Parts: sequence; structure tokens; C-alpha cells
Amino acid sequence: MMPQRLIIVLLVLIVLAVLSGIYISEQTDTDLVAQDMAFDAVDEVPQPMLTEDLSHEWMPNYRSDASTQMKDLAEVRDLIEVYHSYLKDPDGLPTAGNRAIVKAFAGENVHRIRFIDPEADYINDNGELVDRWNSPLYFHFEDARFPDIRSAGPDRQIWTQDDIALTFR
Repeated sequence: MMPQRLIIVLLVLIVLAVLSGIYISEQTDTDLVAQDMAFDAVDEVPQPMLTEDLSHEWMPNYRSDASTQMKDLAEVRDLIEVYHSYLKDPDGLPTAGNRAIVKAFAGENVHRIRFIDPEADYINDNGELVDRWNSPLYFHFEDARFPDIRSAGPDRQIWTQDDIALTFR
């Protein structure tokens, strides 16, 4: 009689072990699905809102008939100075080029302050700040805070005699 009880107890334990294994497996799959959903939700989280939109205050005459290309470059220089005074970011402007600078001016900066409208007519389809001839401005960094600014001029070729440049030095 004893071996039969032992066999029944062992069978009951085996059935319980199998059932608990199935339960744990289902719970783990459910947890993984929940984790995947949580990661998807993180991807869908919108960017933080702007803290300030100052785009209506800066570069109001840029590329206007009342301005000149040199005055346009001076407006960009003034915007760079304002950017530094507002943000007080020790790293200065992004030095990766025109598009990175436009992103920083458009609110992708440490304080989420927008200085220019990324949809303005002086931003081309590539996200670059352009001159009155629709050529991207060139920023030359000898100093991370204050780059030289160059327009390709009417011939739209950079580094030719008709270029218009403004230096901070």
C-alpha cells in the first residue's frame, strides 16, 4: 500500500509542478508583452513643450526688401548673442553646422526656448538658414560661441569674390 501512496503523491506533485510551470510561462509572456507595450509607449512620448517662444522677436527684417545681406548677417549675429545671453550654455552653439544651429534656434536647446520659427521662409527644406539667394549660410567656428557667418552671395558659390562675410572678431 505504501508504494501506491508514494506513486500518487509523486503524480500529484508532478501535475502541480507542470501546472505551475505553465502558469509561470504564461505570466512571463504577459510580462514581456507588457514590457514591449511600455517601450512602444516611450517611443511615442512627445518632445517636451517649449518653455518660451521668442521667434516673433528675432530676425524680423531678415531677407526683407528693407534690409541688405550685410544687415541680414548682422541679424543672425545678434540672434547668436541673444541665444548665448538667454541660455548661458557653456558649450555654446552646436558646431555641427547650419542645420544643428537652426535646430538649437528652433527650440532644441537645453532650455527649450524657440528663437526662430522652423517653418519660416528663410529655412530651406533641409532645415538650413538661407540667405536672400536661397543659399545656405556658412558658419565658420574658430570660437564655439561666436562663429564667422558667410553668405555665398548672388553667384551662390561659396568662397568667391562676391561672398558677404561677417566676423565676430
